[in-house]
Amino acid sequence: MGDVRFLLDANCFIEPSKTCYPFCFAPAFWESLIRGHTEGKVFTLSEVKKEISEDDIKAWFERKNFPDSFILTETVETIQNYATMQNWVQQHSFFTSSEKSKFANKKADGYLVAHAKAHDMIVVTQEKLIVDPKTTKVKIPNLCQQFDVEYINLFEMLKQLNVRFVLEQ
Repeated sequence: MGDVRFLLDANCFIEPSKTCYPFCFAPAFWESLIRGHTEGKVFTLSEVKKEISEDDIKAWFERKNFPDSFILTETVETIQNYATMQNWVQQHSFFTSSEKSKFANKKADGYLVAHAKAHDMIVVTQEKLIVDPKTTKVKIPNLCQQFDVEYINLFEMLKQLNVRFVLEQ
């Protein structure tokens, strides 16, 4: 797998905590993210962390031994790419004004794709590509596709990291 590095969207923390990997019975999932990070492969952005309001995830990020390097900050290249993406969204008439405004105000999605492009990372998101040409929504996979950034879902990342959850004896 080499130099592959993954950049996680907020929904890669929020959805698992509420559905298949809650903290109360799936600590291995959360530890697999930390292990992936210590191997230099799993990260998120400070803008993504700001989007998360769930107390259990905030506590996970804030625990004493949490690696600060897990959360990356935007770089000059990220901001330059973000500006290009912002211009592309604002120039296209098929996005509604409210979606353009939402995209401009919810910086994490744009920064995620912009940072991945700038630093040759793979975006990990639970969002789905919208193929309807009449869509009015700006979705991460569509942005990735437009700007030639690889993206996968959380389960594909776990497979690529060779994560296995084994029941304790």
